[in-house]
Order: sequence, then C-alpha cells, then structure tokens
Amino acid sequence: MNRSVTGATTVGGRGTNRNFHGKVASMVVTTLKTGVTMPTDAEISMMVRDPKQWLTDYKVGETYRLPSGTANYGPFALNQSGPAYGTQVWLMGDGPSDAYAQIRNDVSPSIANVYPLNMLSMVSNDIVTVNINGLS
Repeated sequence: MNRSVTGATTVGGRGTNRNFHGKVASMVVTTLKTGVTMPTDAEISMMVRDPKQWLTDYKVGETYRLPSGTANYGPFALNQSGPAYGTQVWLMGDGPSDAYAQIRNDVSPSIANVYPLNMLSMVSNDIVTVNINGLS
C-alpha cells in the first residue's frame, strides 16, 4: 500500500455503544520496510507473544521505515522519537510509564507525546492484571 492512513485508532471498542467485552494485554503497530521480505512466522509469533522481547530481538539495531515515507532509516534504537513513530508498542499498564489515563508507547516511554494511547470513556480500575498461559 502506498496511501496515507488517516483517522483514529480505537482499542477495545467501536463507538458509542459497541463496547468490547474482554481484556487487551498489548497492541503492536509497526511499518514494513521497503524492499525487505515480510516478517517470518517466528518474528510475528514473538511480536504477539512478547512485544518487549520482539523489540530487543528484531528491531533494535535494524533499519526501520517512518509511516509517512518510503526510505529505510537506522539503526532502530529505544528511547528515540524516530523509531517510536515507525513502531508503537502499548503494554496496557505493564510499561514503565503507563498510568491511568495514558498508556505510553514502550518504544520511547519517556516521550509522552509520541503516539500514546489516551484512555477515553474509561476509569482507573479498567487497568487490570492479565495472565496469559505460557507467558505469565
């Protein structure tokens, strides 16, 4: 795809009265690099099962692409705004700077304005511990 993506992203809901009934442990959004093969099954599995380890194993030190461009940049490093624009990892309360009413992008949690998830129509006790068999 070579078109802009615009609009808002909603996690755990779809509007006024189409609420999500369940728990979201994490969410990962990343760009695909130009001229590079698709991620392997092993990488996708790690991205879903353990996003923090995925960052360490598959992103840090590699090239990345910004959402608004076609060029690959690098190296990817944590706690920098450029990589955090191209990859977002929200740990839904398990990140080092997560607190109600904002879940920070764990790629760069010290920078509050680089794609945080702002909790709207929620309350502080909506952040709960989630145990996933095999991971917890």
